[in-house]
Amino acid sequence: MPQGPLQVSASVKPNGSGKSGAPMQLDAAGALLTGKGNNTALNITAEAATVVDAAARRICKVIVNTAASAAGGIYDSGTTGNVNAAHLVFAIPQTAGIYDVDMPLSAGLAIIVGTGGVVSLSYQK
Repeated sequence: MPQGPLQVSASVKPNGSGKSGAPMQLDAAGALLTGKGNNTALNITAEAATVVDAAARRICKVIVNTAASAAGGIYDSGTTGNVNAAHLVFAIPQTAGIYDVDMPLSAGLAIIVGTGGVVSLSYQK
């Protein structure tokens, strides 16, 4: 009997050189493991690059408390010098709401909030 395709998650290589397939993390019952978001960064308003945590993390949720008038983003970077398009993992919507991201970050967690926006994050160490 033919086997269906194996589940794979596209992830960014730590050196930023492209994407590679990585097996999805499943529990013993075959259910997808997701981040718990046991840490928070609340009411971030910085329009310049800000490093929230400079180690490998998993971003779980992005909460846009106040919509920005300009775009912002979440970056896989442990320094402000690497906050650029190559390290962008989530473009922050310009609409208030709660967004499930659940994305592993290999270098760190950095953010730029768009003009006038207020954003909160939950992430896992």
